[in-house]
This record gives sequence, structure tokens and C-alpha cells, in this order.
Amino acid sequence: MYKRNILIILILCVLVLAGCSKEEKKKKVILKYDEVTRATLGPNEGKDPKKTIGFDGEMISLGVITPQSGDSGYLGNVIKIGNQTYWDAKNYSGGVDGRYKVKLISKDSANESSYDKELSISAYDELSKEVVAFQQIMGDDVILALKNKQLKNKQLIVPTSFSNSWVRNPLVLPVANTYTTQAINGVGYYLSKKDTNIIRVCSLTLNDSYGNDADSGIDYVVKKYDVNYPSKQKFNSGENITSKVEKLVAEKCDSVLFTGSFHDINSVLKVFASKASKIDIIGLSPSWIPEVDLTLDQATRQYALEHFYVVSSGASWGDTNVPGMKKMMQDIGIFKPNQTSNQNFILGYVQAWAMDQVLEKAVANGDLSPEGVTKALSNVDTLSFEGLYPAYEFGPNSKSRVVPEPNSIYMYTTTKPSYLMPAGENSINYADKYSSEYKYGK
Repeated sequence: MYKRNILIILILCVLVLAGCSKEEKKKKVILKYDEVTRATLGPNEGKDPKKTIGFDGEMISLGVITPQSGDSGYLGNVIKIGNQTYWDAKNYSGGVDGRYKVKLISKDSANESSYDKELSISAYDELSKEVVAFQQIMGDDVILALKNKQLKNKQLIVPTSFSNSWVRNPLVLPVANTYTTQAINGVGYYLSKKDTNIIRVCSLTLNDSYGNDADSGIDYVVKKYDVNYPSKQKFNSGENITSKVEKLVAEKCDSVLFTGSFHDINSVLKVFASKASKIDIIGLSPSWIPEVDLTLDQATRQYALEHFYVVSSGASWGDTNVPGMKKMMQDIGIFKPNQTSNQNFILGYVQAWAMDQVLEKAVANGDLSPEGVTKALSNVDTLSFEGLYPAYEFGPNSKSRVVPEPNSIYMYTTTKPSYLMPAGENSINYADKYSSEYKYGK
């Protein structure tokens, strides 16, 4: 009897462990996307696309999930307006392939100060049933959280961010280089004007993926230039950063790479100014929107005039010698005549231009289904914006993507609508001599 009981216990243990093992395996199941690995048109090439989710035979619907109210609405709305201005002009000329017009269906993802992750995911669940793809979604953590939903739906997303995570993601369509490249070019531009034997470079970066991407860039570029990097400070958005600034001042930093949002930059500049600091601040693109100028006091504004750089992308506003800028300014004149200089408007316009190039390929393939639009990305080869933004080489799959090298380096000014001016003669579409050597993961 004793042996029989032992045998029963052993059998039960094995069954329990087997059940646990099955449960563990269930938890580890991850959906995969069988990426198109070569340019291929498919069986419906040259035929009219059939009706599908987000396409009724005449109108193509695209989703937008971005803040449109509260403080963060400043950013979300201007990017959305850039999206809409491009599509207004495209629709006026007949639409995609001269036949199919595009409409944007949007959801507000705002909370009091930023986007709301759970609200964004709920909006995706609703809109994914109505659109062929997403013209923009704001929030790195939102898009990362949507991974399995996106894999199931096979819907393409244009991200409103420049995360390293998008470089090799076949279901995400980035339109510009990353925070890492921004950091390399921003710091590299600064160092190209200085005596690197005596310069001291530091950083003040967010304690999140955005900050970590920037850290990768500054870690890389200071090693290449062999300059002193005495202090790396991390912070959380909204916290009091006085003690961290004091450490940077104590380390006698000449410049500080800053990552943060436009919500953070006022207080950061104010604290640096209050310390009678002469440290130059190199802010990545999310750190500035023109409305920040309205919040600066006199001392902070003077400090910013002398010490604040912003790393962005693309041509200088209004430079119609650039064909892509000339096209955008013409569209603004007709469809958004009161629009003033704003780098985030350009981003929104470029996002729509990128999606248009993918949709044109999808129509040529005869497939405007969500999966058909995603597969059409393999046919794009290179996204061209005629100089408005640097061209982005995509090739036949995500492994072949080549991240654009240049960024544009600006300084704060009070004399232009965007409150930014080129930092120097060669600061527009500047690529540091080491930027091409940085390798993104495969």
C-alpha cells in the first residue's frame, strides 16, 4: 500500500509539472509576422483593389491616435494638421493613384499632460476595425504594447517617435532617423566646433527607452571623439532636477545632452540659468515646440538664446530651393494658409507622404487590405521626400533598412515663428563623420 501511495504521488507530481510546463509554454507563445523578404507584387497586380477593412471601393481610411486636448494637444494637433494638409492636397489632385481619396479617423489619446496608454490601446481596438493602417500613433510604450494585436491584424503603424525599436520592425513605418542618431549628430556637431582636448561633455536623460536610445548615441560619439564624459544624470519627467543640475555644474561640464519632452525643458533651462551656468544644452527633437517660448521668463529666455540647441530633421522652414519644402509650402498656401513655422507640422506632413508612397504600391498590387498595405512596404525601396526630410532606404525587408544619417541642428531664437534658427552654415542636414558607422541591431 505504501509503495502504491508513493507511485500515485509521483504520478500526480509528474502530471502537475506537465501541466505547469504546458501553462509556461502557453505564456511564452509569441505571434510572428512572416515578413515579405523580397519585392513581389502578388496575384492581383494591375487589378482594382477589392473592398476590405478601411476601404469601401472609393475611400481609404487611416487611423490617428494622438493627444488632441490638454497640454499635450499642442503637439498631437499640429502633427495631425500636417497629416491632414498632405492628404487634403492629395485628395484635391484625385487621391491615391488618382482614384482613391483618403480620410483620417482620429481618436484623442490625451490625459492632463501627455498621452494615455490605456486610452490609446482602447482606441486602437476600436479603429483597427475601420482602417487599413494607422497614419500615426503617439507613444513608444503604446506601440510596443500593441505588438500582438498588430501582428494579428497585420496593420502598419507610422510612429510619432524616433525609437530604435522601429528600425527592424516590419509592421512599423519610421520616417526619420532615431534618437541615437540625433544624439550622435547633435553632440558631434557641437564637438566639431570645439577643442576636443579640453571639452567636457555630459548628459541629462530620461529614465526610459527614449533616454536610453540617446545614451547609446552619446556613449558612442564621445568614444569616437575621445572626449571627457564625466557625468551621466538620469531623471523622471516632472521631478525636481535641481540636484542633478548642481552635479553637472560641479563637474564643470561644457555641454549637456538633454532628452525630455517640451513639458520638461522650461524647468531645466530655468534651473541651469539660476546657477549662472554657461553650459550649452543640446536638446533632442521632443524637447521643443514653439509654445514653450510663451512660458519662459526673461532670465531663462536669455540663457536659452545663448546656450540652447535643438536637434531636428529636414529642411529649414520656407527654403523653397528644396523641392519637398516648395511642395509643402504650396500645399500650405492652399489648404492651411495660417500655418506658421513648426517642425512638428513637417513631421506630420512627411508621415502622410510616406504612407502615400506605400498606398500607391498597394494599389499597384491590387490589394488595399491591411495585410496588403503592409506587404506593399517591400515594394517601396526608398521613401523619398524630395529633400523635405532625408530619404529613407527601406529595401525589400526590415533587415535591409538603412537609417538616414543627417539631422538639422538649430538654436533658440526670439525672431522666428518656430523660435528656431539654423545653428550655423552647415547645420541643416548635418551628418557627423561617425554617424554612418553606427550599427543598428539586425
